[in-house]
Amino acid sequence: MSAEATYNPIDPTVPNVVTGWSPSIDSPTGNPNTINNPDTSQVGGNVVPYACTVNVASHAIVPFTAQQQAAWSSAQATAQNLIERAAAQFILNSSTELGKLERATADVLIGEINAIREWIVSFKVAVAGAGTLAALKTAVAALPDMPDRTLAQAKTAISNEIAAGTEGD
Repeated sequence: MSAEATYNPIDPTVPNVVTGWSPSIDSPTGNPNTINNPDTSQVGGNVVPYACTVNVASHAIVPFTAQQQAAWSSAQATAQNLIERAAAQFILNSSTELGKLERATADVLIGEINAIREWIVSFKVAVAGAGTLAALKTAVAALPDMPDRTLAQAKTAISNEIAAGTEGD
């Protein structure tokens, strides 16, 4: 029986990162990116893949340095972010219930934003057309109210958008 560590000598983030660990194998795999029966004393015998590297020259497993750990963590966070962004794009464009919900919510928000924009344009017209302060007050008072929206109203609007089947059109 022997132990074997597999490593990636060309990993762009942390060269020689340990990618696999077999504490007891019957015969070596013969993979060129493995070392058999390495010295594990620097990691206390606890070889954790992706948390240590292989020092090929000394035939030893060594823990990540602080710099390697930071680089590895950053690379993993970036990779996870890319995966999550791709999944979000898939959901947004899919015909699944979550995709429909996201698009219906966006449609309702766009409708509210456009209503506010229309009010602003009306306000500008009222200001531009008023020759006196009294005329401005009258013109602004004539603009429609923009009442507060409640969560219940938002849920109803989103539900109606989904029921209409027009979300995202």
